[in-house]
Amino acid sequence: MRYLDTSNLSRRDVLLAKWLVRHYATKCKCHDELFKLISLYSMQINPYLWFAICQKLIDDEKIDVWLLSRWLRLYCTQRQHLIQIAH
Repeated sequence: MRYLDTSNLSRRDVLLAKWLVRHYATKCKCHDELFKLISLYSMQINPYLWFAICQKLIDDEKIDVWLLSRWLRLYCTQRQHLIQIAH
């Protein structure tokens, strides 16, 4: 799977992705900090981090619909940006 391919990431990058997801992706109030951090990097997230975020959202007992929609909007924004670059 492409999302599990970490060959282009350092071990530190993989650990950071896991740590960010564990501590910020779905925790109340903390996820705002992660969204701010992502916005500093033009809303770009590497595939492995996306995979980790999706795993966290799936594994959580209760999925906050508002938070899920926020992640989906970010994904769509990133995808749209990539499509525009490709053309």
